[in-house]
Amino acid sequence: METINIRLFNPADSHLVTMIFEQLLGGWADLMPPQEARLFKNRQLPGDFSIQLFWGVEQKEKTPLGTHLAESLRLKGMVNHFFWKGEAKHIFPKKHAN
Repeated sequence: METINIRLFNPADSHLVTMIFEQLLGGWADLMPPQEARLFKNRQLPGDFSIQLFWGVEQKEKTPLGTHLAESLRLKGMVNHFFWKGEAKHIFPKKHAN
């Protein structure tokens, strides 16, 4: 999973993160789209966001899309761009209501 975290210099620019996320992903739809892309906003810190790109196969280096997203956001805040390697997975069974 490729992750791009940003802490905005000015939380009033929050709408720009969503705009950049949607525009860049839309522009890459025909080239090299991820299997899934998610945008998260920190509930306690209004200027903190996390973008997660799931590629379906393990990546060994930063992708062109991830790098482009990170560089576009770097103008608006502090950015960390890195990979997480899955180590374990557990799916909990759904409980039925009685």
